Amino acid sequence: MKRSVLTFFTACLISHFSIAQSKESAVRADQQLVIHYYEPAPKQSIDRLSQVLSASLSFYIDDHISISEDKLIWKKKESEILKDLNGIVKSAVKYYDYKEVNSFIGFSDEVKDRIELLGRMDFKSQQDFSKQMTETEIQRKRYYFFQKEINDLKLMIDVEVGNFNNDNLLVKTETTSTVVPDGTIDSLLHDLEYNSDSFLKPHDIQLNDASMTLLSIEDRSSLGSEQSTELGSSEFEKAILQLLQTNTAQLSMMQIQIDELKSTQIAMLEQRQNERNQELQMQIDDLRTMVVELARLNTGDALASNSDTYSPEIGGADEEINLPESISIPFEKGSVKLSTGSKLALNEVVDILARNPGLKLMITGMADKSGNAMDNLVISQERASEVRKFMRASGLAESRFVMKYYGDSKSEGEGASDRKVLLEFIR
Repeated sequence: MKRSVLTFFTACLISHFSIAQSKESAVRADQQLVIHYYEPAPKQSIDRLSQVLSASLSFYIDDHISISEDKLIWKKKESEILKDLNGIVKSAVKYYDYKEVNSFIGFSDEVKDRIELLGRMDFKSQQDFSKQMTETEIQRKRYYFFQKEINDLKLMIDVEVGNFNNDNLLVKTETTSTVVPDGTIDSLLHDLEYNSDSFLKPHDIQLNDASMTLLSIEDRSSLGSEQSTELGSSEFEKAILQLLQTNTAQLSMMQIQIDELKSTQIAMLEQRQNERNQELQMQIDDLRTMVVELARLNTGDALASNSDTYSPEIGGADEEINLPESISIPFEKGSVKLSTGSKLALNEVVDILARNPGLKLMITGMADKSGNAMDNLVISQERASEVRKFMRASGLAESRFVMKYYGDSKSEGEGASDRKVLLEFIR
């Protein structure tokens, strides 16, 4: 075993006596040296001692002080209070079998002065009662005042105990013994001023009344039996297992309720979505009716004049639908841009094609006589392409459109009726 610190040793001279000889004429047969090794106490042990001392000293102070009217009264003389506090610290060090590098000589004069000050303290003489206060407010203020002063004393004591414990306490780690020659042990014991003719006697630890009171307090802690090794063998473990089982059952029930709630919410969302879809379909049908009316007001073309022969609600076979021979989409002079009225008319055409997948559409671009023939051919092509592009953007297949363009070859002059794209349905 490693010996880290050798701080203290005790020599013991053991003599064997003959029964027939007297004590004065005894002859020493051998001598034995006993050495104790100490090392600094671990921090965990020091912290434990500090906590015990803090709780013990605080308990003693609370038990030996009282409030009478507006004053603090010690139940003993201040000198006895200080003596008892010192005794608690010394007794605790001895109880835990610590060795002190520097012995505890007692609390400082500051602690002594604080104890005496508390005994002379008067609440009314140190408070301002100029403001009118109720009796409850006065009692609360009195409690806070005295409690602060008492806590200040406890804090001073804890600080001094902590300073004493820090790097000052040692624990025994090893004890060895050996037989040594007479001359060696005598010389060693002489240096220590040790009486070699006396036997070692047990050292009695005298505890004061305060320490004995603390040690006699009933231990009400219940940590279970240390001999119990099987899971659930103690009442405490059984209670824990029962609590875990109850919590598990509650969690399972909560999960079932959550799943049911999710199912209900999903069903409600689906129902709301269906209702929303029906509402949107009704709005779409209303918009289609508005498109027909706007086309009649803005274009005046064949679609508008024949719109009453077309019903958007009719579906199924193509031969059951009455379609106009042609629809004219007008353009401004020199422009290939679709007007708002033209787009409304084209939306109606898209709806017809969507409801009748067997129909196709012939798109024919035209231009008026203004400008040269080559430019007119190009602009007629661009107008037809613009119309086809709009129709394709609605999701209709490319194969359902046939595009032609004639330039100004089929125009009669420079009128508005010559600048157009002609739409014809092909069955």
